[in-house]
Amino acid sequence: MDNDADGRASAAHRTRSGAHEALAFRAAEGFEPVALSPVSPLGLNAILGRIDQNNVLSTIRNTEVLADPTAALALEAAVRRRRGEDTVRLCAACRVLRLQPVPDVPGFTQHFELFALVTAGRSQASYGFEIDALREHIAVYRRLLAAAGVDDYVVRLTDAPPQVLEALPGVVEDAGRTQGRGYYDGMLLNITATDREGNAVGLADGGRTDWTQRLLSNRKERLLTSGIGLGLMAERFPTAA
Repeated sequence: MDNDADGRASAAHRTRSGAHEALAFRAAEGFEPVALSPVSPLGLNAILGRIDQNNVLSTIRNTEVLADPTAALALEAAVRRRRGEDTVRLCAACRVLRLQPVPDVPGFTQHFELFALVTAGRSQASYGFEIDALREHIAVYRRLLAAAGVDDYVVRLTDAPPQVLEALPGVVEDAGRTQGRGYYDGMLLNITATDREGNAVGLADGGRTDWTQRLLSNRKERLLTSGIGLGLMAERFPTAA
């Protein structure tokens, strides 16, 4: 069992991460909470997110343990879009499991708690969908961080057109980012906070994906997904809860 890191209990402070979860749902104004299953259809992350299947725990019943709540939320959003719903905004908090090695850094474990947001809708002129969705996601995280007492952070965007950056005051362009470019298809979002030791901690990540385009066979579909590590917040910002 010593080498089976994914089976170990997490050292994350459950009470603090639970407090952050409550703050997250309160911060997610306009997003409908969804209770996700702990398992997803087999191959979901490999097909949508192009994640190596070896990094996801598969079961013997054609399912896999939840590794990315945004992929599961994307499925639900696609169902609702197919039913004719206009803009779909969903959120969820859940524990996920990923099998790739994790850095030996406090707060990083193979199973951890995430709070995720997705916004699905139709393409609009002049990046209207992306601007509105990014503004809403960033506002949720700003409210959450403020409520948690985290005030030293930077919001960055990569691969965003000038008109998108101009519409989002306080957001910094990060042209040099390469991480996530195979996962997202554009407009990569990152929120990094500074902990009490002065270390930069990447708390939130997101971006536009083509998942609903592929699920619905419609190139006019748009989807923005993002997530923030609640367990990581509890570990690295212990005075914030």
